[in-house]
Amino acid sequence: MKNKNLYMFFLSLIFTGFAFASEVKVVNLEPKSVFAIQKRGLCYRRVALSAWGRLAGLFSLFDFRDLPAEKIGRYLDDPTDVSSLVRYEACVLDNESLPFGGCSKTIAGGRHLMLTHVGPYEMLPAVYKMLFESAAKLGLSARSTGCFDIYVKGPSDVGGCLDEMETRCYLPVE
Repeated sequence: MKNKNLYMFFLSLIFTGFAFASEVKVVNLEPKSVFAIQKRGLCYRRVALSAWGRLAGLFSLFDFRDLPAEKIGRYLDDPTDVSSLVRYEACVLDNESLPFGGCSKTIAGGRHLMLTHVGPYEMLPAVYKMLFESAAKLGLSARSTGCFDIYVKGPSDVGGCLDEMETRCYLPVE
C-alpha cells in the first residue's frame, strides 16, 4: 500500500487489548453525507477490514494519497451480535474533493447516545452493549438508522499503540 498511515489504520481493525469507555452522553447531530463502501460477512472485524481495504484501493486507483480526515464506520445490523451475517460500511465525508461519486449516502442526524472508547476496535461490541443498556435505562429506544463510529485517533495517530486509539460510538435513539 502506498500510505503507511492508511495501512496501520486497516491493520488496527484486527488487533486486541484493553478498552476504556467514557460516560454516555446524549447529543444532537446534523445529518452527514458520506461516500460509503459496504461489505457483508460473518465477522464485523473481517468485514470492516475488507470494506476499508476496498475504499483505500479506490482512493489509490484515483491517485488520492490519503483518506479524508473523518473516517466513519457504520453498522447496518446490531453491532453487539457477533454470530450472524453482518453489514458494515466504511465511510468518508462526501465532498467536492473526492474524484469519484455514485455511492453517496446519508447518516441520519438527530438524537444519539454517544460514548468515547479508548482502546482497540475489538472491544466495540461491548461498548455498543453499554449504549443499548443505557438507552433502556433512559427510557429511549434505538432507531433503525444504524449505529456508527467516528475514528478520532487511529494507530498512526498514537504511534501504533492500540490501547490509546480513540473512537466515538453513536447509537441513534428516540
